[in-house]
Parts: sequence; structure tokens; C-alpha cells
Amino acid sequence: QWMIERATQLTTTGVATFNLPTGGLDIFDAVLRRSGVDIPINRMSRSEYLEMADKTGTGRPDRYFVDRRYNLATVYLWRTPENSTDSIVFDYMRQISQPGQMANTLQMPPHFLEAFVAGLAARLAQKYKPADWPTLQTYYRGSDPNKIGGVLGDAINEDRDRTDTQFRLSFNTRGRR
Repeated sequence: QWMIERATQLTTTGVATFNLPTGGLDIFDAVLRRSGVDIPINRMSRSEYLEMADKTGTGRPDRYFVDRRYNLATVYLWRTPENSTDSIVFDYMRQISQPGQMANTLQMPPHFLEAFVAGLAARLAQKYKPADWPTLQTYYRGSDPNKIGGVLGDAINEDRDRTDTQFRLSFNTRGRR
């Protein structure tokens, strides 16, 4: 149900956001193209973006944050573009087809659809075919009752931040551990 496509977004001086194309869910890789030269730009997490003290500083964008919503993904660039001659070239994941009108569609991210169907099947089996319930429940939640796994775990992991890991060390200056 998904495809990877490449798109280009022209920058606009002083405008730090743009929306992914229709059906776009997330960005895999991105570069800033300036005078024919591609310069990598890196993903940042929601918390990294939130913690930035000055989101309005202008310059060459070198980071981005993707705010994924139900039917729209907005890209926030940092720093705000300083000119309108650059472009952002990015590979993004998009849904192949739209399932229909809003009246026919559940309002959930598409990557949760399989988990939803598996959970519904397990619940129906619990009531109408109890012999199949353990198998369907294991597929939905995984085999460890104390940990979320299965297709539900896969869907939850899809929403994780995909940024570099940062460690912060603090030292006790009094010589104690």
C-alpha cells in the first residue's frame, strides 16, 4: 500500500514550513540543493524542535521536523530559508491509493490499519469463535502478555522518532559515584 517517491520543494524566503504532497506520510532522506550542489539536511525529533529557543532564525536550512497528522504531514525547516533560490529534494513515503470518502474511512493513521483489523478479528473471535482467540490475540499483541508486540507493536514502533540518539552525561564534582 506504500510507495517511495521523490519530490522537490522550492524554498521561500522567510517561510519555514511546507506540507508533504497528497498522501505523503513521512520523509526518509532530504537534501538542500543550492547552485546544483546537494547538502544533506538531517531529521530532528519533535522534542528537539520544541526545545529550540529561536525557531525564526534565518540561514541555510540544515534540519527538519515532520509533524505527522491524520491526513496531513507538515515539514518544519530550521533555520528559516534565507533565499528563494534553494530547493529541498526529498524521498518520502506515500499511500498508493485513498480508501474513499471520509464517511467510509476510519480516522486513523494508515500504518495502524493492519493492527486495527487484527485487534477487531481477535475480539470477534473471543465472542464468536473462542478456539481461534489465542492465535489471533498473539498475532495482534505478541506472545509476551507483559509487552506489546505483534502487529500492534509494529504500528506503534512506526511512530517512533528516527533521529540520532543523544546521551547526556553528568558528573558529580564531589568525587562520589
